[in-house]
Amino acid sequence: MTREEAFGILENTPVAYVTDAMRRIQLSCYPRGLHLLHDRVEKTMVGSAVTMGYIPKQPGKPPLAFGQFDAARACGKGDVLVFAGCGTLNWVTGG
Repeated sequence: MTREEAFGILENTPVAYVTDAMRRIQLSCYPRGLHLLHDRVEKTMVGSAVTMGYIPKQPGKPPLAFGQFDAARACGKGDVLVFAGCGTLNWVTGG
């Protein structure tokens, strides 16, 4: 099965089916605080993950050379940016 074929199947598969299957093979990872914005979802977001983690500013240290907006710009068509806030109480993205 190609990646595109797998994505085609997943985009029409309810997320609950995927998380149940993950739990059955002991790959549980439930995000906290996320909920649907709409009552009905026609398609599921699926794509290659581009991942990054938030590192709070460190006093006295220069900013990182590669930031969140660089990561967003690095995403290609079909990519999904997965952003770990790492427990921060601050906003990690802006307008």
